Amino acid sequence: MSHPSPAADLMAAMRRFASTVTVIALRDADGTRNAITATSPTSVSMDPPSMLFCVHRDSSLRAALADGRPFSVNILAANQEEVARLCSSKLRGEERFTAGDWRAEADGVPYLGDAEAAVICTTAQIVPFGTHDIVIGTVDLVHLPEGREPLLYHGGRYAALAPCSAEDCP
Repeated sequence: MSHPSPAADLMAAMRRFASTVTVIALRDADGTRNAITATSPTSVSMDPPSMLFCVHRDSSLRAALADGRPFSVNILAANQEEVARLCSSKLRGEERFTAGDWRAEADGVPYLGDAEAAVICTTAQIVPFGTHDIVIGTVDLVHLPEGREPLLYHGGRYAALAPCSAEDCP
């Protein structure tokens, strides 16, 4: 097997990493909602409760995040592939909000009411690295609807967990 470059090899390796699909959403300073699909969010600490995700420097969210705008991390449910596709498409701003049960917190942060979970955060720190910024947010609020299964991403495809049988389910 040829090895064109460490970056190309890493990209190929990361496609083999099964990830839960999330959408990061916020409201820009002018009031416009904006969102991107991401597979990078993870918890950082429980004291204080915090999460991080990585965003490309060319992302439409970068300026609002740099301004300290609060954001939501929406863990998509298995039936929300259309939301994931819209938020990773060439569409911009409000055009990305045509699917899903979008709601708003009192401060205007958009979140998906029908997501597996929605975590509302305040930007705490942004760390530049290479082509991306690592965004760390402190958790303000978590919405946990019942009875959802996650949307997964693996090998360039969206997928859902296989149903379990009665004896395999917890």
